[in-house]
Amino acid sequence: MNTIDLLVSFSPWLLFAALAVYTPVPFEVVLLLSLAASVLVGHKDLKDWFIIAWATTLFFAVVSVLVLVLWWFDAIPLIGVASNGVLLLATVGSLLAGVPFTEQYARREVPKEEWTDPFFIRLNRQLTVFWALMFVIGLASEALYVLYPGALGIITDICIWLPIFGGAVFTARYPEYAERKAGLAGSA
Repeated sequence: MNTIDLLVSFSPWLLFAALAVYTPVPFEVVLLLSLAASVLVGHKDLKDWFIIAWATTLFFAVVSVLVLVLWWFDAIPLIGVASNGVLLLATVGSLLAGVPFTEQYARREVPKEEWTDPFFIRLNRQLTVFWALMFVIGLASEALYVLYPGALGIITDICIWLPIFGGAVFTARYPEYAERKAGLAGSA
């Protein structure tokens, strides 16, 4: 699976985190830029009904309406919790629906006849479960930050980036390990 494509699909979240946390850009502008990025970089994934693309675009659309239209600024401190919660729900939802979100990306690179291969299916479930664990860590970190602002210090900063970059690194490296372990060469 192309890790760059996967990271690009998460780029609105990375943009949002970087601008909201580390720059003086007004939050309203950050929201609109993130929403625009979700549509621009996700247009193909949205057309193909990829769950992460839809979760991303809907998240930024709903939060934009809450903050920019309804002026519900009290929601802002909870955005980190909500964002990790939405990604966790989308990830777990894709597993429960029987189409792990990583499989949606992998199908673009794997011949159609391999889509029903038990190794391909199992590998994508494992990858998606790992992503879910990453989002649990992000959710827990953000919840602790809301309850105890500043208490975790640099750990909070690490946990902002860990879910996406940890998931991407695992997605890039684990398939080769799983293939070797299964005695396969060149699968999925």
